[in-house]
Amino acid sequence: MFHVNRCFHSDRTNDPIIYLVQSLVVVFQGCKVYVKLATDAFTIAVRQEAKGLAIVIQNSLVFPLLPAILAVGQSNCSINLGSVLTAGAGGNSRPWISPAGDFAFGFQPLLHSPSTNQDHFLLAIWYNQIPEPTIVWSLNDHPVQEGSRIQITDEGQLILYNSQGQQVWMAETGNERIACGAMLDSGNFVLINGASIYIWESFRLPADTILPGQRLSKDGKLFSRRSDTDYADGKFQLRVQLDEDLVLYPVFLPTESVAKAYWVSGTNRPNADSELVFDEAGLIYIEDRSRNIFNVTERDLGSRQDFYYMARIDYDGALRHYNHPRGNSTADARRHSPAWSVVQTTPEDMCSAFLGELGSGACGYNSYCVNSNGRPNCLCPEGYSHVDPLDTSQGCKPNFQLPSCQQSGWESKAAFVEFTELNNTNWPFNDYELQTGPQRLPLSNGIQSASVSGIALIKVPRNNETTLCPKSKDQSTLVLVISVLLGSSVFFNFLLLISISMAIFFLYHKKMLNLRPASTLYGIRRYTYKELEEATGSFEQQLGRGSFGTVCKGVNPSNTMRYIAIKRLDMAVKEGENEFMTEVNAIG
Repeated sequence: MFHVNRCFHSDRTNDPIIYLVQSLVVVFQGCKVYVKLATDAFTIAVRQEAKGLAIVIQNSLVFPLLPAILAVGQSNCSINLGSVLTAGAGGNSRPWISPAGDFAFGFQPLLHSPSTNQDHFLLAIWYNQIPEPTIVWSLNDHPVQEGSRIQITDEGQLILYNSQGQQVWMAETGNERIACGAMLDSGNFVLINGASIYIWESFRLPADTILPGQRLSKDGKLFSRRSDTDYADGKFQLRVQLDEDLVLYPVFLPTESVAKAYWVSGTNRPNADSELVFDEAGLIYIEDRSRNIFNVTERDLGSRQDFYYMARIDYDGALRHYNHPRGNSTADARRHSPAWSVVQTTPEDMCSAFLGELGSGACGYNSYCVNSNGRPNCLCPEGYSHVDPLDTSQGCKPNFQLPSCQQSGWESKAAFVEFTELNNTNWPFNDYELQTGPQRLPLSNGIQSASVSGIALIKVPRNNETTLCPKSKDQSTLVLVISVLLGSSVFFNFLLLISISMAIFFLYHKKMLNLRPASTLYGIRRYTYKELEEATGSFEQQLGRGSFGTVCKGVNPSNTMRYIAIKRLDMAVKEGENEFMTEVNAIG
């Protein structure tokens, strides 16, 4: 077994080897060649394998010359450990180019981001020899700023760092160490270990595009872009299902759950082992154990010598097959169309692909779709405008106050309502009444086509003057008045609560001040009036009289052998209390 960079084949049975070498046809790169010796006529058969193409050579006379044939190719390991690419201008910004120069791996600038006021870059693979580089693979969920870098580290890992030096992404190699990397002429960027085995391939991590030589196995997916210039995952998906069907789905973001398919290959086969194949001749088909069971491509993409190929699920949900004249092509197409041309679209009409299904469809809610040269043109009814003028597939929004579903709403008064008419237009399952056809919101999967019979009626406010409805104005005034009253009531209640709290505080504080001298000063025991009355015999025996009260003789309640003098204040006023305290101080 030989591991080679480039393999060739010829089906001529009697050519000298020099003619064989001169008439070589490039088949692929990075493949493994299996040699089988036999005595029958010289043949070279090419068949597809998991890692590329396998060539079976059946002639012992050819075997000695095989090393000379294999030596034509150059080594795969063109990108060594420590290699670095930097986003933006600089010495390390030049991309890694495939041997023939058709593809490049590196950073592509994205549109300026108004939200961050910074330029962003996308790690990507693109067609390199055409006027406008066309991205065929990218890390679309990891845009980075200028100064970010991708590096094959000395430890054998491919890592993307942002401009602050933080790791953003790393290629999953199953803990195997990278020996080198290579950008192949097939458009496949590969990482190779010390045994010359591919341990990571961009072909196995596709974005929205598939190239000749690439396969999608079971549960393989392509995601559409979010828009023509936004490479993040969009709302459509191509998938090779586990039941072998090739299916196009609308996707709900960010959960990535899918709605009902809008195109199905119908190749459901129990216990099959199917793959989607894009072969070197430009044909796309579903293969089950090396047998073609369904052709996706129905039209000729042109000669591989004259054209580049690719197939992409575009942001509008259609799978399109493209070709582009090569830089050295002499074909007439190059002179007339020096750009990517659509050869086939699946499904052919995206506008009608969603008929009968609820959901946002190709153009989003409240819009209608017109097929324009094979692409959906998304338009808004009168009184509506696009949610995002830069991405019309996001749908439309009403430019008026929505119906309130109340008897007082503008929609219930004929003076404020008019119906706009759209000929040959329909929103399936949005009709209020099947005979008259007024529509209810939100409008979904709208289509306008000559094949659609009937007129769609959409209720909108007359001249967009929903504020002319008196009831609505009165209600607005009522809401304002109630809001003011409620606000005033809350304010006054708050002031009242503060006033009451302060009054209670001062009264309590004053009471405590009044009680403090009698209860806490001098450590004197406090007697009740009844105790004093009993001790003096109801104040019967008077000893004398002062300016504020009478002094009476009494007996100490706790010791009847001791007599005491008790002064009875005539008026419980502050002066009397002070006089009493003065006398106590004098007594000591």
